Amino acid sequence: MFKKTLKSLIKKLQKVDHRIWIIGALVLTIVIGVTIIFLNSGYKNPLHAAIYDPKKPIPVEENGVFGYVDFEGEMLIEPQYETADPFYGDFALVKTNDETSKFKIIDRTGAVVKESTTAKKPKYYKDYGVWLIDNILYDYEMNVLFEGNNHLDYVGQGYFTYFKNDEEQSGLINHEGKKIFAWNSNYISVTLSPLVYDELDEYAAISDFEEQEKIISLKNGKEIYTLDDPKNKYLETESDNVFRIIDRQNSYKTIEWLYIENDRIVYSTNEELYDLSLIDYKNKILRIDYGVNYESLGKTDRYVYYDTSKKVYTESLEGVDEFTNRFDHMEKTYGYKTYTCNGLYGLLSKDKVIVDCKNDDITFPTKSLYEYLSQYHKRKYAIITDDTKIALYDLTHKKETAVYDLAAIEKTEESSFLYIVEFESDGFTKSKKTIFNLITGRQKTFSKDEDIEIFDHYMTVRSEGKTVYYDVNFEVLYETNIE
Repeated sequence: MFKKTLKSLIKKLQKVDHRIWIIGALVLTIVIGVTIIFLNSGYKNPLHAAIYDPKKPIPVEENGVFGYVDFEGEMLIEPQYETADPFYGDFALVKTNDETSKFKIIDRTGAVVKESTTAKKPKYYKDYGVWLIDNILYDYEMNVLFEGNNHLDYVGQGYFTYFKNDEEQSGLINHEGKKIFAWNSNYISVTLSPLVYDELDEYAAISDFEEQEKIISLKNGKEIYTLDDPKNKYLETESDNVFRIIDRQNSYKTIEWLYIENDRIVYSTNEELYDLSLIDYKNKILRIDYGVNYESLGKTDRYVYYDTSKKVYTESLEGVDEFTNRFDHMEKTYGYKTYTCNGLYGLLSKDKVIVDCKNDDITFPTKSLYEYLSQYHKRKYAIITDDTKIALYDLTHKKETAVYDLAAIEKTEESSFLYIVEFESDGFTKSKKTIFNLITGRQKTFSKDEDIEIFDHYMTVRSEGKTVYYDVNFEVLYETNIE
């Protein structure tokens, strides 16, 4: 009887197990299919569109007050505001021209979605897609990220300090509203050490009025170093994860240098240095600079190099590439990197030469603009400078798409418009102004005397008593008279 029952149970389990396998296979197939569709569709970062989308409303001024027109030039929100900022996604900051004179956040219909209760102007941080309004942090869709009875201040690189008003606590949060560090104190001061080439391995010095000073990881809030005797010493922050300890009682002299990697101090020295810097990010090489008076310090060379991986010093530059930081960062960001020969620059894609090494410089649009153009419009550009020539290089079709002789880039705001001034044969006298739009690949030439302003997705031209608003196709959207 027992054996029959056991056999029956095993058969049932086998059937259940078989069904589970079938269901699992179906689920896996669906997941793989969805993933393939997602990857083939191409990822599009909505934060970039929040900045550059050419269909966003455009602020216009009429008789001293501001309103908005749509991307076809039709009046969308009648002029009524004392000030009006460009839209960031679906929202814009305006200031009312009434007895309250308050800052307000409106949507694309003009409806007020948030109203500041203080005189502090709300702010939008483009690179991170967050709003700071009355000490509350919102994402670009106006969802609350961090709130409470706090005072928030922007530190940089997407980090904010907070101070609780109802209790003795302060700390640091990131742009997602996540707490990185906190301690029981009424005040916190934060200085960041940006490591441009690896944002996941960055550190900051934290202080509270000479009572506590620490170095923490911005990735996880881990305490890396605690300063002893903070009343007589303090931490000074350099870039690339380098810190100095300053002696207040000894003419503010640097008494120790620290360099941090992977949440630990991998190099420190009490020697008298002029500078300590990370010169080769890829190989983790530090340059120790004793200054022009290195001989008086008993040194045979001004520079010594320290390999943090091998933990050895060297006086030789062999194997040390001082351009690694720039090139690696460029390749990581844009998929291309420059190379040098005889003081000139070329462009590589992996190890394949794209642009010959014969140019004075090669640069790219800002990271956010480059990614927006690539993701939304399948356009990639590099800006090539050769003597007095400016060339816009189409990386997709591997050719120069626009060339300007005797020219210079006038303005480099975070804009989809490239503002170029061209000169007469003497190289000094302005002849005209040419504006190229990176979204549409179109350009328009203006008189040298016209007053031009470029914005993220539109531009204005002031001349002859009028202000003309242009879209990315250089179509006239709106005209107003200048008072």
